[in-house]
Amino acid sequence: MVFITLATLIGLGVPSLPDGTQILITSKEGATSIARGEIQDFTLNLKINNKNMLPGGTEVKMLIVTPQPNQIKKGFEGITTNDGKDILLDFGTGRNSFRKILSENYKIRLKFE
Repeated sequence: MVFITLATLIGLGVPSLPDGTQILITSKEGATSIARGEIQDFTLNLKINNKNMLPGGTEVKMLIVTPQPNQIKKGFEGITTNDGKDILLDFGTGRNSFRKILSENYKIRLKFE
């Protein structure tokens, strides 16, 4: 039996994530920047503040902004995985892996710097 989550089927609610799409990850309160990155050549390089991994088990907010002229802004909440290598985004019906959604829906690799 195969289980496919709704988020995996529809992605992030954005038809595409072209080069130049910006990703900003902050603390849940929005006061502290945790990471930021830009998509280039089917790769999202996230520059992490202080380390080369996300802080494990931290509640975060994520903002995705596609480039002009058809700019789309989407916000999500989630929690980082304990190993700091992914974010489990909250879609109301459950949490889904940001890394998996990027890979399966947009063919984008996630790397950390």
